[in-house]
Amino acid sequence: DAILVGVGTILADDPWLTSRLGTLTGAAQGTEKHPHRIIVDTHLSTPLTARVVADTSKAKTTLFIGENVEQAKLSRFQDTGVDIQVVGYDAQGRVNLREVFSSLGAQDMISVRLEGGAEVNGTAVMEGLVDKVLVFIAPLIIGGKAARSPVEGEGITSLRDAIRITDLTTHRFGDDVLLEGYVNKD
Repeated sequence: DAILVGVGTILADDPWLTSRLGTLTGAAQGTEKHPHRIIVDTHLSTPLTARVVADTSKAKTTLFIGENVEQAKLSRFQDTGVDIQVVGYDAQGRVNLREVFSSLGAQDMISVRLEGGAEVNGTAVMEGLVDKVLVFIAPLIIGGKAARSPVEGEGITSLRDAIRITDLTTHRFGDDVLLEGYVNKD
């Protein structure tokens, strides 16, 4: 139904956040169903030139912003076709993801693909908002002290408290491996 990212992903990558299944399956151009694009943007930092704002002809875009965003920033988005929804803040002063997911559920968006950066991923996992996990592993080694993790935020420091993934399956795509499983909520 929807794909959700944080504003950091928009600023770093300027993604389209549209489906490319038609290209892969040979479907006629323009017939693919694109997900509703959800951007979590506490301070409304998404540029008007971002692809998710500049082209709303293929897919609807909704920005979830904090309740204290200045009216001047809001007015810039007036004629863009982008839906702006105001929500409260979490304990860290960011957009409250529980409110975001509650709003999406009220709009009958049941399946939300989270492709956020490490902060959004970490918050969603720690808030218990994630049911299913898909992780791609490539045969590459990168890292270091300043390397980003796929899940950041407050974090979990002990194996005893680790969030377990169950019903794990693997799929191979060339050299890459997809791990797919469900978050154990017990």
